[in-house]
Formats: sequence, C-alpha cells, structure tokens
Amino acid sequence: MSIQERSSFQSRRFFHLSAVLLGILTVIIFTGATPLLAAGGRVIGTITADRGEVRGFRVKARDTVNRIMYTTFTKAGRYRFVDLPAGDYEIWALQQGYESPVEVTQLRAGETQRVDLALTALERPRQTAELVDYDTLYPPGPGRKEVEVACMGCHPFFLHRRKLDEAGWKAATEKMRTAPTWNGRTSALEPWPAETVMEPIYKYLATHFGPNAPNRDIKRDEVVPDEDALADALYIEYEIDLGPVYRTPERLKRPDRDEYASGHRLHDPYVSPLDGTIWFGGSGINAMAQLNPRATSFSERWKTFKVPSERNVFIHGNAVDSKGRVYWAEIADGKLGELDPATGKSIRHELPRQGSLLQVVVDSKDNVWYGMNAGNAIGKLDAKTRKITDWGLPVEGAKTYGLAVDPQDNIWTVGRPKHIVFRFNPATEKWTQYPTPSQPSGTRRLGVDNKGKVWFTEYSIGKLGYLDPDTAQIIEYQPQYKHGGFYEAWPDNRGSIWVTDDTYNSLIRFDVATKKFTYYPLPQVRWSVPKVEIDKDGSVWFGSRGIQTIVGVNFKPKGNALKTYRPPERGGLSPIAD
Repeated sequence: MSIQERSSFQSRRFFHLSAVLLGILTVIIFTGATPLLAAGGRVIGTITADRGEVRGFRVKARDTVNRIMYTTFTKAGRYRFVDLPAGDYEIWALQQGYESPVEVTQLRAGETQRVDLALTALERPRQTAELVDYDTLYPPGPGRKEVEVACMGCHPFFLHRRKLDEAGWKAATEKMRTAPTWNGRTSALEPWPAETVMEPIYKYLATHFGPNAPNRDIKRDEVVPDEDALADALYIEYEIDLGPVYRTPERLKRPDRDEYASGHRLHDPYVSPLDGTIWFGGSGINAMAQLNPRATSFSERWKTFKVPSERNVFIHGNAVDSKGRVYWAEIADGKLGELDPATGKSIRHELPRQGSLLQVVVDSKDNVWYGMNAGNAIGKLDAKTRKITDWGLPVEGAKTYGLAVDPQDNIWTVGRPKHIVFRFNPATEKWTQYPTPSQPSGTRRLGVDNKGKVWFTEYSIGKLGYLDPDTAQIIEYQPQYKHGGFYEAWPDNRGSIWVTDDTYNSLIRFDVATKKFTYYPLPQVRWSVPKVEIDKDGSVWFGSRGIQTIVGVNFKPKGNALKTYRPPERGGLSPIAD
C-alpha cells in the first residue's frame, strides 16, 4: 500500500470511528442513558468454602461512612455488585454455618474492585431435638383443635418449646386472655376466651409438653436457592442510631402484666405520598421515625418525633394522608396518634372504646381508619369533621389484625382467631364475612390490589389466600415449602404479591400469572417482617424487629441486574435508583 493509499485509508477509518463515537455520544445526550458504572463502581468476586457447596450465599457491602449496607447473592460461587456509590466498604459473606473474613476496600467511581472471600465452615451444633412431622409433634386428641384455633394464629410451632406442668400452662394461657392495653382505667380488656374454652387448651399442652416431654421440633424443608433470581436482587439497609430503649416509669406500669415492649423495632413502614420518605414506628424509642433515603449523609437521613406520652405506647402501624400528616396506632395505650411533621406537633386521639390498635389506613377521602385487635372493632377519624366513629365486628372475639382499603373505599380486615376475612361497607355500614376454606387457618395480614382483589396470609398453615369479592371465591395457594409462617401479603400492582415468612426468614414473591413462589432470604438472619409497603417505582420497603442491627430496608428484585442506568435529575446515581 502506497503512502497516499495508507493516508486515505487511515482518514476513512478515523472518519468512521468518529462517526460511531459521535453516534454513541448523541444517544447518551438525547436519551439520558449513561454507561454502567458512570456514577459508581463495581465489586466482583468469588466465594469459596472449605466444606459444603456455596449456593445462594448472601454477600454484604457496607458503606462505612454513610452507614448503608447492600446485600446480594452468589451464583455459581461468584457474586457482583453492579453499581455501588463510590466510598469505603467492608465486604463479607453471611451464611449460617460459616465464618467469613471481612475485607476492606475503597471504591472509586467508574472502577471495578475484585474481592474474593474464603469461608470457614463452623462445627454444627449437635442436633438435640428429634425432628418429626406435625401429627407426631401435636398429636390428635382432645384439646388440639382448641389449641389450633385459639393459640396457633400467633404461636404456630412455638408452644412445644416450653415444658410446663398443668399449673404453669394454666398461668401462661391466662396471660393470653387479657389485652396488653393499659391506660389506668381498667386492668383487663375483653377477657377471651372463656374458662370453658381455656381448660382443654392448657390440659392438652400439659399432657404433651409437660416437664418430662421429649425434646422434639417440627421437620421443615430445605430451601433450594433460585440463584438466577437472587443474583439480580439487591437489599439496601439504612442504619439508624436509636439510643436506649424507652421504658415506662414504674408508677405508670400496668400492675398485672409486663410492659408490651421488647427492645428496638422499626415497625410497619409507610411511603409518604408527598415526598417519598418512609415512616416507621420506633416502638423502642416511643417515637415516629422518618427516613429520607435520598439524603447524602447519615446525619441528614433520619428524623425522629417523640410521642407526647410518659408511657411507652408501643407504636405499631402508621399511615400518611395526602397532606402529609402522619397517623399511628398504639398497642399499649389504645389511642390514635397524629403528627404534623412541618410543626412537629402531635395529637393523641381518645377513642370511643378501649382496645389495642394495630394498624391504620387512609382512604381516598383522607379519612383515617384503624383496627382494634383488642376491642374487636374498626374506627374512622373523619377527615372533614374530625369526629371519630367506630363499629364492632359482627363476630365476638374476632380481633382485627390486618387492615386495607379497596378502590371503592371498602375496609377489609381479618378475624385472626376466627379465621375469617371481613369487608365493611362504610356507605351501608354493613359487614360481609368470608370464612377461609381451611379451618383453622390463622388469617393475619391482607392487601387489596388495584382490581379490587384481596390477598391475605394464613399464618398457621403457611398459605397465601386470594379472595374475589365479586364471586366470593377463595383460593388458597400452597408454596413449595411446608410449615411456613406467612405473615404479610401486599400487592405491588405489577403482577406480584409480596409475602413475608417468619419460618424461612424470607421475603417471597408470588407471581400472579405463573403462580410461582420465589424465596429471597432476608439480609440478616432470624428476622420477622410483619409489614411491607411498595413505593411508586415498585420496590419493597420494610422495617426491623428481632435482629442485631436495626435498619430501614429497601428491596429491589432487579436492583443488581446488569443494565444501563439513567441518572437522576441532579447528576450521579442515587443509592436507591433502579
């Protein structure tokens, strides 16, 4: 090739490459697309173990400055974090039965860090309990049905772990007959059930779980991780400083029952319709906690608003109306709380009847509805008149638990120990009852999708329920793993129902179209999640109880999938952006 020909060829090649690069730049500018890692970095690596198979293990990356933990899962012994904000990280694996080193790395924007981890298998503690099937653990006979109906809606597969004589079991069940509410006016609310019902219960328990009963436990299934789904998933945990647990002064404590509090919790979440911040009941600190996940620093991320009460009221559920006012339910003091975040001022509404409030919801007219677990009623704070009215459930001792509002502003709840789904029509003030096909079932929480279909959990039997109000048809869906503890069911209106499972320590996606259950192990072990909420982007939020590090959590089922990102309005990639 002559010098002239070579020069012409190089010119044409330069022109071609320039055109390609210009085209790519044009796409980036005009579509807003940015190449992967433009605002963050990538961490990849392998996980090995000296014994056993590495399959679906959790891998955690903790931003030590901003105090945010990210969790994904291994696939074929490898893991990836496709886009982490630049910062200083601790990287480790979390899997029961293994010890992991903690590696430290500094991640810069646009770079890839490799962190390999070699795990050491721990010596497994010797199995002291004999694993048996349900009928061996809880033998058929007089009293079992009563135990299933009255006790297992809250305590499935727990009772056998206590070994008491008849007097001990009688005292334990007696405590369960009274509500936890105490406001100085009464020492026991709604005694339930009657002694004639309680006697066969404590006699059955004493017969099978007495001081000399064999050490047995329920045999559960081994979960097989779906690595394809897990590798794409991402949990984001926002740490919070809570300080010491707030205790009710001795002079205000209820004389006949222990205080209803057990350490720190961030209870039921709620996504504000105004600004997308997440609200939690901080029951351990007697305050409402507000999380702004888009805050750039830890110090700006959380705000707390103390409840104006000397007693720890034990906040449970909460909700936010269209004006941004926050409402909370008090288990231990039986009031409906209201907070104006703009001023920090709170009101605690006295209610027509005494009871323990569990959950609150807001309808399309900004009316605030609450459910009374003890008190056996629902109530409404009228948005216009500010008057409170309540309605008792049509079944005595039904004890409302979950609460939801449908597109027509009907109110839905469940009677946990009665195994019934209830609908209340505010226009007619009429109740409709839907007993579950399985009896007992332990109905617990429920949600309503945008088509008006109702989804609910059956805690005692580990099933997901579906109810079509138009036909009254109920379908119970059995997952692939038995003896689960299905607690919450909440639709995302994108084709999935999100279920929480105490037994298998998992967040579960139920695909409405395929009827498939996909299990995502929670990012910390021994976690109980009573409630989830869905934000406008379709990701899942929940709080903490029963775990070592209290956090507010965002879960993105595709948050760690390989893809091209679009930046937020103000440049860079937000830690929670999809």
